[in-house]
Amino acid sequence: MPSGQNIPVADAKPEDIQDLLGGALFKALYKWFTESGPVYLLPTGPVSSFLVISDPAAAKHVLRGTDSSTNVYDKGLVAEVSQFLFGEGFAVAGGEQWRARRRAVSPSLHRAYLEEMLSRVFGPSSLHLADKLAAAAASGTSVNMEAFD
Repeated sequence: MPSGQNIPVADAKPEDIQDLLGGALFKALYKWFTESGPVYLLPTGPVSSFLVISDPAAAKHVLRGTDSSTNVYDKGLVAEVSQFLFGEGFAVAGGEQWRARRRAVSPSLHRAYLEEMLSRVFGPSSLHLADKLAAAAASGTSVNMEAFD
């Protein structure tokens, strides 16, 4: 944790961990978000914690901290596990490797590109899904969201 920071710590209980193991990661994260706010530490062991960020300004601050001599945000255990599972992708890279990949990925994060994707792809897809969900709700049919098209 960065020194001098007063960051709340999530109050993780055994039933929350059970939710995580059952695949309901969002439920536990949302519970801690409502209890602790948009930035909190999630203890993962006796000496380590994850910094969980849901605030856009805080995320921007962390992502822009690229100077390795002053960057206090290490990806730590998440990077190790992710690297084993997914390889050395953009999300787990650090230092020079991260800077090079960020330059390559930046055009896809440009506001004009994102607005175009929203209007051409995500917006219409969301409306299509909303229509299907409304029909399923009206008929009382359960929906497998992972298999929905």
